[in-house]
Amino acid sequence: MGATALQKRSRKLNQASNRARSDVTGPDSPISPRRREALRCAHVAEKQLEALKEAHKMDLKTIFDLRVRIDTKDRRLHNLWQVVRCGRASKTKLRVKLNWTKHAKNVRSFRIKEQRKDQAERIRREAWGYPGVHRMKGKGGIVTEKSRECVRELFRLNVPAAKINDAVHVVFESGDITVADSISRREVVCIVEEGGIASDIQVAKEITEAKAYTISGDGTTIRHINYEAKHATYYPKGSDKPVTRMLDITCAVNHTSEAQFTAWSNAILLELVGTYNTSPLGVESPVNPDSFVAWLKGLGTDHAADQQKLKQLLEAWMISARQVVEGKEYLSVAGMEETMPMIVWFNNKKIQDAGGNEGWSKLSEAQKKAKDTEVCRKLWEHFGETRWASMSPQEVAVQKAFVWCGCCMHKEMNSVKGGCQAMKLFWQSIGGPEPIKLMNKANTAAAANGGEGSKASNHANDASEGGAVKLTSLIGALFNHKDDKKGMQDTFRLYFQQWLGYEVACPDTSNTRFQSHCDCAIFILVHLPQILAFLTHIMYNKTTVGLNHLEKNVLKGLQCTSTLTELAVLSLYANSVSYPYMRIVRGCKPDGSRYNALDLGPLHEKVIAFCNKLIANTDLILSPEASFVDGALDGKPWEHPEVFYAIQFMAKDLPNLHSCLVAFLRGTVNTWRRFGEEFRPDGVLAGLSPEARAGIFINPTNDHCEGGLGRLHRAIREAVRLSLSTHNAKQKYATNQTRDFLRSPAVTDALRSWLRAEARRRIDSGWDRRQKEAVIIHQKAAAADKQTAEKARDQKKAEKQAKLAKVVPILDSDWIQKSHSSMRVSQIVEQINWHRQFLILIVDRFNKDIFPKLQTLVSAAVSAGTGESESVAAIPDVSSWNEAEDEDDEDLIMDEP
Repeated sequence: MGATALQKRSRKLNQASNRARSDVTGPDSPISPRRREALRCAHVAEKQLEALKEAHKMDLKTIFDLRVRIDTKDRRLHNLWQVVRCGRASKTKLRVKLNWTKHAKNVRSFRIKEQRKDQAERIRREAWGYPGVHRMKGKGGIVTEKSRECVRELFRLNVPAAKINDAVHVVFESGDITVADSISRREVVCIVEEGGIASDIQVAKEITEAKAYTISGDGTTIRHINYEAKHATYYPKGSDKPVTRMLDITCAVNHTSEAQFTAWSNAILLELVGTYNTSPLGVESPVNPDSFVAWLKGLGTDHAADQQKLKQLLEAWMISARQVVEGKEYLSVAGMEETMPMIVWFNNKKIQDAGGNEGWSKLSEAQKKAKDTEVCRKLWEHFGETRWASMSPQEVAVQKAFVWCGCCMHKEMNSVKGGCQAMKLFWQSIGGPEPIKLMNKANTAAAANGGEGSKASNHANDASEGGAVKLTSLIGALFNHKDDKKGMQDTFRLYFQQWLGYEVACPDTSNTRFQSHCDCAIFILVHLPQILAFLTHIMYNKTTVGLNHLEKNVLKGLQCTSTLTELAVLSLYANSVSYPYMRIVRGCKPDGSRYNALDLGPLHEKVIAFCNKLIANTDLILSPEASFVDGALDGKPWEHPEVFYAIQFMAKDLPNLHSCLVAFLRGTVNTWRRFGEEFRPDGVLAGLSPEARAGIFINPTNDHCEGGLGRLHRAIREAVRLSLSTHNAKQKYATNQTRDFLRSPAVTDALRSWLRAEARRRIDSGWDRRQKEAVIIHQKAAAADKQTAEKARDQKKAEKQAKLAKVVPILDSDWIQKSHSSMRVSQIVEQINWHRQFLILIVDRFNKDIFPKLQTLVSAAVSAGTGESESVAAIPDVSSWNEAEDEDDEDLIMDEP
């Protein structure tokens, strides 16, 4: 019970006790039972009050004790709370530490599980092909070798560099394999460039082992830029089958022999030797550049005149390198007493050429080093000649062996050209009827406006062409034009498909295609009725019925008997000579080996003999009983036997077929002989010994170079931004089988690392940009030189005219005959130059016998010149002079003595 409630109860008891006493002790109140009861109650209340007071005291004491105990408990509780707080802090720290430890263990455990999982997946994939995860990059973010090979193969298959990453993901996802990373376009370009560099190292290594190789090249113009393709052919070590390896296609400033030689020297010394020697393989075993050049044994090209000069430049370069190699070997074995006098002589000559000791001392260190290098090379060449002098002629011939062979494809193509020219002369020799002239619009209009026999008509007729080749060109342009927006194109194919039941395509004479004109001639004769019907079809399918000028020309050609005769001749020659010849040179020998161009002399003799055989007996291919056994060069079935029957069907309408065929064959024989000069009995090839022939292989045709340029042309058309270096790397990797080389033990990790660094360096160096800039710089320099020469010519012409204007002409021939001895040669030459300059302008002012007076002046000059110091060679020959003489003949003025 609380203290307040106890006090209230005590007050109530005191009040009740007081009332009871007042009732008992009052004056008017007697003691009654009620009073006694009241007193008793009061007495009881007092006792209760005392008890309550005692209880209150006890409660107060209890409360005090409880408060003491509460304070004690509070202090203990506070102490315990402090302990709990410290415990909680320690617990938190322990929990954090435990969490980190647990996390580390979980991470480690996860990694171990992943590694075990990857290992298990790898084992399953290897064992069962089980799909999993593929990572293109390995440690350090470097693309793995397998992925690099995959990228190069995809790029080889014409997947664009920007799409290779997507292609890789698509391919792997099709097999439920997840690709964990990606590869950028720049990484793709670098990887492709690595393949090209590896190809250069591969070729240099193989040539170093082969010790002999030949080269071949060709050029073309694409978008007004000259490009040159290059290949090397050799026998790999331990193999009897030659291989042809592609080198870089380069931009050329022009197509001169000197520019081609420079390109070849860069390709051999920089692209092959330079790349190989800077690689880890070359650092370990470097290649001597002179030795590499000395292993060059031959050249295969077309028959242009610039290729003959290129052959001479390459041969001189090879012989010089061979002399250097021989000279070094001679110096390594010869004694000092044999070599020292010549060394001293060359050194003294070097100092003397520099202006003596004083002049030599004035040279810079770089100039001295350059002259020392030049003298060393001259010494090596001299001692190389010395060593050759001690050899037999046969051994020297082997050392100097360098051969050239022309492309057999070009030989055949030129034989057709020679035959066509002979057919043209044949029509003129018999007085016609010549093939109808297929004039263009301008010439047709000029001939019509000028009238028959007019100068304009004659000029238009002379400028126009006719015949089989002209017709095949027009038909190719009409039915299969190189521009898809021109010509009939698919309409022609669909028409023939509906007529014949299958598609046919007109040979592509609109582009430059080998044998396309012969193919087109066969196509025309075989499908002549259908072609004529197709012309009618297109004529009536126009809004305005009719044929345009090209279509009219085609129709006129198809209806011309002489043109059809030439088509038949081309078809017969192609079936009997052209196709069999190309089957042989592009085919293999009975033992399966390829033909070497050096060994094709007998084949060309056989071609000439076969053509002569056909000339003597055209029935071998014209008779209805003709057979391929005697009517084909190789005795095998004709390529197009259907054209033989087509010609037999129309032979009765071609009266000049026999004579025209003979003329054509005679023209081809002359061409075969002219283009087969390398096989002459007194030629270089005939004089080669078996030792000199060993290791020399030249491809019969230049198809590899032609094809390389064709692929470049297509790549530039389809991928305008494709750089030339990337294209070269792609083609070299694909053509040279570099994939196998990169898998070989010769390719170490050090070489792979070097390839990656070298590829990045080359891409950043701007090699493609420098090549294009060199072309423009050369063009600007050439234009500036021509402008300077033009100004010099104009100035010289003005000076000449000013000097001639001061000359007083002598027109009296009698005086010249009497007094020419008193004239100097220079004066006579001035008179002659005056007449040459002004004769046309003033001929009407004097007599018509001015030209004989020039003859008199010349005679006088000759006789006077015999006693003069001036050269009679300066006197012009006016006996053949005319107004169209060359500009060089006009500069005949001699200075006064």
